[in-house]
Amino acid sequence: MCLFFVCLCFIVQLPQANSQESEWLIQLHAYYAPYANALSSISIFLAYIGGAPLSSGIVLLLSALAYVKKRGDLSIFAITAFVGAVAMGWLFKEIIARPRPQVWEQIAPQFGNSFPSNHSMYAMVLAGIVLAFAYQTAWRHVALIIGVLWCLAMGLSRIYLGAHFPTDVMGGLSLGLVWLCLVTWLFIHFNIFQHRASNTAGNHEVKL
Repeated sequence: MCLFFVCLCFIVQLPQANSQESEWLIQLHAYYAPYANALSSISIFLAYIGGAPLSSGIVLLLSALAYVKKRGDLSIFAITAFVGAVAMGWLFKEIIARPRPQVWEQIAPQFGNSFPSNHSMYAMVLAGIVLAFAYQTAWRHVALIIGVLWCLAMGLSRIYLGAHFPTDVMGGLSLGLVWLCLVTWLFIHFNIFQHRASNTAGNHEVKL
């Protein structure tokens, strides 16, 4: 997945990439024109709830819940994963400096350059955080399914709005997954999860 993201970083800088993907966006919009009102409303709604402010609030609430439930490891994991995602997303936006699609007038707010899609990256990281919270419960499969659907919905909505090229969304999702894997590996490698789990197991609290 890391190699996939690196390849995307090169692909999006090709001269023909923007023109080809712009054509795809126009064709997609034309195909779904009969459902424009409904799809636009849903996509704008997702744009607002999937942005950094509201996503940060959700992460803070989950972190506080974990802390109250004596799962400080999950609390730290959530904050580390999301704060790191925000930083990495904006860093790569500045490095790649890909302009936004210019296919039609935008109806949702936009910030920064196009690649990667921060909304997609936040969706991936938030889905991973929720899965980590549910991992030791009977809800882990439900959390996984909802997380996948959330990422797909967010990514497709960004493409439908014309706020991002398809490769921007793929870049955001892949970078988010790489970052999640790295943070998870670090927490496991340094026995942060294991240490907390053993403590909570001793208190007969093995889940939220």
